[in-house]
Amino acid sequence: MNRLYAVLWNSALVGVVYYLGAWIGVNQTITPEGIAILWPPNAVLLTALLLMPRRTWPMVMLSAMVAEVLADYPHFPLWAAISFGAINLFETVLAATVLRHHSDKAFDFDSLNNGALFLLSAPLAASMAAALLGAAVYMALGEEGYWGLWRLWWFGDALGLLLLTPLLVVLVRRYQERRAIEWRRLGELLLLCLLAVIASNSVFSHNSGEAVPFHLAPILLLPFGAYAAIRLGVLGAAVTVAAIATVSVHHLVAGHHPFGDAGAEQAVWQLQEYLAISAVLSVGLAILLHEIKQQRDRLNLQDRAMRSTNDAIVISDVSQPGEPLIWVNPQFEAMFGYRADEVLGRNCSFLQGDDRDQASLQTLRQAISERKPCRVVLRNYTKAGELVWNELNLAPVHDERGEVSHFVGVQHDITHIKQTEEALLSAKQDLEQQNEILEQRVRERTHALQQANEQLQKLADIDALTGVANRRHFQELTEREMSRSATSGTPISLLMLDLDHFKVINDTYGHEAGDQVLREVVTSARKVLRPMDLIGRFGGEEFLILLPQVDESAARATAERVR
Repeated sequence: MNRLYAVLWNSALVGVVYYLGAWIGVNQTITPEGIAILWPPNAVLLTALLLMPRRTWPMVMLSAMVAEVLADYPHFPLWAAISFGAINLFETVLAATVLRHHSDKAFDFDSLNNGALFLLSAPLAASMAAALLGAAVYMALGEEGYWGLWRLWWFGDALGLLLLTPLLVVLVRRYQERRAIEWRRLGELLLLCLLAVIASNSVFSHNSGEAVPFHLAPILLLPFGAYAAIRLGVLGAAVTVAAIATVSVHHLVAGHHPFGDAGAEQAVWQLQEYLAISAVLSVGLAILLHEIKQQRDRLNLQDRAMRSTNDAIVISDVSQPGEPLIWVNPQFEAMFGYRADEVLGRNCSFLQGDDRDQASLQTLRQAISERKPCRVVLRNYTKAGELVWNELNLAPVHDERGEVSHFVGVQHDITHIKQTEEALLSAKQDLEQQNEILEQRVRERTHALQQANEQLQKLADIDALTGVANRRHFQELTEREMSRSATSGTPISLLMLDLDHFKVINDTYGHEAGDQVLREVVTSARKVLRPMDLIGRFGGEEFLILLPQVDESAARATAERVR
């Protein structure tokens, strides 16, 4: 709802201002001979179309059409008023479409490209095309001389656009951007306009008998527009030229022909040409100076940025022999210890000193030879011979012909990064060495542990005194052999030995003698057993012998041999 209200309000405002411009054009800019000098309302409509969103154009155009009919109808038939309105809409929409297509969303007189585009599309092309239709309407109203009518329409519309469009666009843009009023500059502008009005009144108040040469008026009045352009910008130049135009139109409407004893039509043409030249020169100069200031400000900003950056920046001229350095920033001097006057005119390769065996240098030379950008890491050296690792970003600079004329090099100090990398690499190598030592120790400990486990396992399975299988291990092996015998159907036998009166030995000779007897018994038994036979200690002086694949008769024979 608020957006619709804003669109209706702005459209109505454009209609009111357009009506005032049309009323001024019909009642204040027509000579006693009925010749229109300029047509102001088209500048109002063009300004609105240049600065308002495209979706609002239909409402704005409708409002302008109503204002056109209301302003023209008392002086022209209704059909003619509608025709004039339609032609003016065609003219402004054509110019606005071209300007909006080739510029930003909101057009402004802030560059020579925009100024030239406006001059070509609006006062020249659009007004010229509209004049073809307007002259035809005047012919239908009974006027004569189609090409004369065409010229008057063209010059009148073009002059109105030239004089007022820059002024209105800049004023509206300043209002939209809520710029504060600079009272000192406003006072200077008002004083300048007052002096311009006084001078213009002196020039244009002459009658034909006191004619001022056509070339003399610009000499007398153009300095006002030039001063305004230099001191006060586009707005000041547009206001000053508008003030001069107001005075000159007033005197021409009053019947004064200051450019000589010429006919009314010739006098209008001369004044239109003069005002057009004044507007183009003054506003054009203001735009040019504004663009120069913007470029200078951008260059100053870029220069301050390049001087303030933490990286060393150099510019070399590849069009000169040896591709010498032509500019370095203060950070370069701080990084390498050289003054600017010590390095300008030299090739940047002196920074590598005798350290020319760098693979990245070949990449750099190839990029320069092929005029391409590149990024390399270099070992450079300060004036004192200290190593500085630099990450160099090299970019070509093209001239207006598209050819590479310079190279810009940005050198970022990565010495601390390289030192950190080297420290990390050294630490990594130490860590790998320590890991290797630890792994060797782990392998040694693992082997010792395996041996210990094997020994423990052996101790767990073997009778410590006699070295034969203990009771638990003998049972495990016996169960395994019995399962195998049951599966294969082979016989298996078991012998049990007991030493008679063994207690007497221990009591008589001691336990050490008894232990020696047990060991000798095992040794004697093993001499008559096969390698595959298993002997185990079952009790204090009791032994078991397992005989795989041995039947009962063979087992008896073995038992006898053991006994």
